Amino acid sequence: MTNTTIDTQKQESVFICYGKLNPNSVMGYQYVIVEAGFYNSIQVQEFKDNNEAVFAYLSLGEVNTYSKIYERLKMTFVGKNDNWDSFLLNLDLEKTKTVLSETIDEFIKLGYNGIFFDNLDNFGIHGKQTAQKNSLIAFIKNMKSKYPNHLFIQNAGLEFIDLTYPLIDAVLVESVASCFDFENKTYHLRSEEDFDFRLNQINTIRNQYKTPVLVVEYANSQTRYDSIAERLLPTAIPFFVGAIDLQTQPNFNLIPSYAF
Repeated sequence: MTNTTIDTQKQESVFICYGKLNPNSVMGYQYVIVEAGFYNSIQVQEFKDNNEAVFAYLSLGEVNTYSKIYERLKMTFVGKNDNWDSFLLNLDLEKTKTVLSETIDEFIKLGYNGIFFDNLDNFGIHGKQTAQKNSLIAFIKNMKSKYPNHLFIQNAGLEFIDLTYPLIDAVLVESVASCFDFENKTYHLRSEEDFDFRLNQINTIRNQYKTPVLVVEYANSQTRYDSIAERLLPTAIPFFVGAIDLQTQPNFNLIPSYAF
């Protein structure tokens, strides 16, 4: 153990919540990602007044029955994600791309700084929408061309980061230090070997593509949070820790600094 002290303020610069919040309760973050449908333009501005950039959540891979676009697309789904009770989109269809594009238009009009694209791992080699990968990348490219002055964050999809990095402003990676067992509904830490492998992946992206990487972890106790923070603080990678559904504002006691 050395005497180096790491200031965590910069690392605790990411905030994510898909539940409805008081915008004035979220302050001082570089990246804020929220469920756009809960907020009007005045509330979006309140988020922006207190934080650097605010992103509207949008899954490019799936929707659930509560989504505003569910009814418009329900006859086009190509499968289901049972973990989240959501339905898989077909980006090969013009109708799907039109609905998603119009949704982004609405979010931009509300004043969001950019869009958070979720579920890109669905289009990787182990996902159920692998065959749609080219359509996905073409869609993101079109959105970046349409909104060159807005920001885009990609969630997962590391397999094709070589194709998307010119189109995005950051990439988010989930569960680097921790993992969630959907079958048993339990929170765990990854093995040291697994953690090191995932951390090396992230460092490769940061070094090779010069793309900011954000990490989201999941915990249900202060003890679990502390264990995750102990792993991530030495990396200097911005991270956020919340419950698996990201529906509430976490109340963990953030570690102000960590000595090594």
